[in-house]
Amino acid sequence: MTSLIRLLIIALLAFNLSPGTAEAKRVALVIANSKYANASALANPAADARLISASLKNAGFDSVDVKYDLGKTEMEIALRDFGRRSDGADVSLVYYAGHGIEAGGQNYLIPTDARLVRDRDLEIEATRLETALLMVEGGRLKIIVLDACRNNPFTASMQRTMRNRSIGRGLAPVEPEGETLIVYAAKAGATAADGEGSNSPFAEALAQRLVQPGLEISLLFRSVRDDVLRKTGRQQEPFTYGSLSGNAFYFVPGQNIANSVQATVAGAPTVSAETNESLFWQGTVSANSETAYRSYLKQYPNGRFAGLASENIARINAPPAKLPGVQGFTVPSFSNVIGNSPGAVAVAPVSNIRQFEFKPSNSVRQQAIKTFLAQLKASDANSASLFELLFSSQDVFALMQQEASSKYGMSTNNLADSFSIFIDTLRDAANGKITEGTRAQAQGLRNQMAALLLLKPQDIPPTDSGKQQLSDMLLLNSLVMSMGLEASASNPAALNEFSDGVATLAKKEMGLDLRALELTDQGYIIKNQ
Repeated sequence: MTSLIRLLIIALLAFNLSPGTAEAKRVALVIANSKYANASALANPAADARLISASLKNAGFDSVDVKYDLGKTEMEIALRDFGRRSDGADVSLVYYAGHGIEAGGQNYLIPTDARLVRDRDLEIEATRLETALLMVEGGRLKIIVLDACRNNPFTASMQRTMRNRSIGRGLAPVEPEGETLIVYAAKAGATAADGEGSNSPFAEALAQRLVQPGLEISLLFRSVRDDVLRKTGRQQEPFTYGSLSGNAFYFVPGQNIANSVQATVAGAPTVSAETNESLFWQGTVSANSETAYRSYLKQYPNGRFAGLASENIARINAPPAKLPGVQGFTVPSFSNVIGNSPGAVAVAPVSNIRQFEFKPSNSVRQQAIKTFLAQLKASDANSASLFELLFSSQDVFALMQQEASSKYGMSTNNLADSFSIFIDTLRDAANGKITEGTRAQAQGLRNQMAALLLLKPQDIPPTDSGKQQLSDMLLLNSLVMSMGLEASASNPAALNEFSDGVATLAKKEMGLDLRALELTDQGYIIKNQ
């Protein structure tokens, strides 16, 4: 059993972590920090991120990862993971909307959990712009876009402890090298406006220009500058730092590039209001949260998708329904089965998965597995529900750490942090520490799990998107199931016993030999014995 899980974990990590994931020609990371713990919330970043991510996808980006309200650890994990995905890409782009600050000539992006009491706290509490620069280095063309020049509440409150380190207004100028552009929403030393609508003037202009055919990249950002100057009555001037080679680059090539470029010099973008609404809606659907749908309705109260937005808000707030497609059956949670078994050990909520241990007796464990298998058998033994069983042991977590370290050089501490952040969010929601953000995340996860658990692995096509879908399914199951199990990485004997027990009961109760599970060109195949 352990060797089988090891093989599957290697496959999972290969899909997610190996250099093969950098096959995408254009990759982007979009970060929106709005809800600051120690400062007032920002109105626009989340909506700006949805708009920009939709525009990037329409401009031909193969991979656009969107992150909201990241603390320090989360932000650095997101940048690290993006750095790996960007290796070998033609275009590597990071877009950040939120607070930023300049101190002593250094620029910092401010995570949502930052506590900036003194100026020297920046080195611990904030993320240097240089970190983002390092993470885009793997791309041929490297772009960082910062809508982070807002009036900063931390500037006034921080104690100054270093005489030779001034704290500036806005961000400091930069001089990137080697096919790199850094774009500020407002030039160095100036602040940016949030605008009167749901999006900042800079985000609106950038989203429109990104999808304009035949606009060479240098002219694109100059056009964004002109658009913002016009929108703000010349109060805000974006600025681009860096230089590129003489090779022309177009996000969206035009049929007649020379004519397209010539036409755009004189005027505003030719993107219609209908296209803008479609872009905004695509970003809204991608976010799939109540906040996103309400933001759309605020921007387009009589829009083409207003009815659908209202329906989705009602759906999000509705009580959880049984999974579609399986009559009278809800996929069981293994942790719930264990927790409801006789003699189970009560577990108090904890703040970190690495503090979480749950050790029922062998008889409780065996009975829980048997109950769980019986419930699965009542559904569809060949469905992907089997993967929930297969990936329900925390030996998966230990193996992922081992494989990540030995095969891919990943820090196991960073991997543990990733699990902790993900699971802490779920646990907060489960324990009633509900904010709108955690509610939306939990709802989105439930919807995603419902869809993934009903997939038959053998039906997933052997394409790149199919592989990603399968790896998402396996990873989600392993993450969610790792919450409620007794396995401690310090007790390998118990882990092996547990794994062997699962395999034995699967064979006895369901007639399935888990060791017969194999990966073929058609996907994962489960062979009944």
